[in-house]
Amino acid sequence: MPHEATPTSLPGHLGMGTCNSSQKDVLLSISNSSEPDYNSFEDKKSFLSSKRGWRSDHVTCPLCQGVGRIPTAQASEHVAIFSNHNGQFQPEKVKIYIALSIIISLLTSTLLFFFIFPRSVVLRKATVKQYAVSITGNSKTVFAKIIMSLTVENENFYTAHVMSTKTDVMLGKYVIGSYTDEQKRPVTAIGHQQFDVILEVNLDDFYQYCASSAIKVHNLLVNVRIMIVTKVIGTTDTSYIEMFQLIRCGMNATYNLQSSI
Repeated sequence: MPHEATPTSLPGHLGMGTCNSSQKDVLLSISNSSEPDYNSFEDKKSFLSSKRGWRSDHVTCPLCQGVGRIPTAQASEHVAIFSNHNGQFQPEKVKIYIALSIIISLLTSTLLFFFIFPRSVVLRKATVKQYAVSITGNSKTVFAKIIMSLTVENENFYTAHVMSTKTDVMLGKYVIGSYTDEQKRPVTAIGHQQFDVILEVNLDDFYQYCASSAIKVHNLLVNVRIMIVTKVIGTTDTSYIEMFQLIRCGMNATYNLQSSI
């Protein structure tokens, strides 16, 4: 025969008989004090901990409101999804941080585009500083040497380079002198650079005109065309300028000029 459990005596020698109202209050008090409140976070956590025997090699499960755990070795293999209304993560601040990140990225991109975008490198000015005329009666040659000053302006925020300079001197439709310079010259950022070029012009076809004593004024109006090739961040560009200059060829002389005509 199975052994029947003997009822446990309650405080105050309460037996198995009928309980009066005071005895019922005692029983209710004992019941409430001995059983944990599973709606409470701390009681639920302590209950699960005692039932499952969790150890220090486990971490709190982020989806279980802190009452569940997973092995520490598997923590990096799980993805936690949190509600947008979870106050612990302050979604309002997250939105502000995202907006600030977007604004800073756009501002940085705009500034980089503004400073790095290639601008023009322009030949702004060309003047004749000096020219010398040499007439040789025996060989009937007329030779002119012209020194020109070029001003190149760089509108970029970094250094540009003038890769080559080509100059043609024309009298009418004929080219009477040409000059090409392959020297590389730097031009400072947001600045300008001046350099000289030397042109050698052959005027032998005008010997009779230049050497004639019957003519009082021996002036030749020449057309000077100058073109430069520039390079900015791997991109090449060209700029040119055209000017006219009077050259006196009546005698052997050197002329210093302040400005071109």
